[in-house]
Amino acid sequence: MKRQFTDEDIIRFIYEEMKPKESDAFLTALCSDESLWERYEHLQTINEDVQKAVLEPSVESCERVMAYVRETAPTQKQPTTEAKSSIRTFLAGKIPVAISLNAVVVVAFITFISVAILGFTYELTRGAIVKPGGPLVQQTDVEENPRFEWDDSEIDEKLRFIREGVETIEKEDPIL
Repeated sequence: MKRQFTDEDIIRFIYEEMKPKESDAFLTALCSDESLWERYEHLQTINEDVQKAVLEPSVESCERVMAYVRETAPTQKQPTTEAKSSIRTFLAGKIPVAISLNAVVVVAFITFISVAILGFTYELTRGAIVKPGGPLVQQTDVEENPRFEWDDSEIDEKLRFIREGVETIEKEDPIL
């Protein structure tokens, strides 16, 4: 017996709420039933139109809601001067009630100076190992007689080759 799919089934398919077996059966029926296909296309078009709709309340709706709130909201009792005084006393020394523009300027100035000093210090320490226009150079002294000797003659040969290369470079470029 062939199952009859309802509009609700089509909507469940569009929103991918069907189980895989049910979805396969729906697709099979969709391919063979022209009236089902037409209902599917119609509901799919409606779904696309709804997705494009702007869902913002009108200004009039917002004004009505605000008017209703003003009418139905309980009136709040205004704090007395005694209550205001006790709140100020409680907050005094704990939370700054107002920050002056001068305080903001002073904090900004101190922050700027701190960053400038840190940057200058960084440049000074970095300048000790950087030559203008050249790569980073870190100079270390090398002992003439190394403390370590290698058991492998191949490594000793490679080290000798490297040392000769360094000496050649130092002779050709006296800046280094």
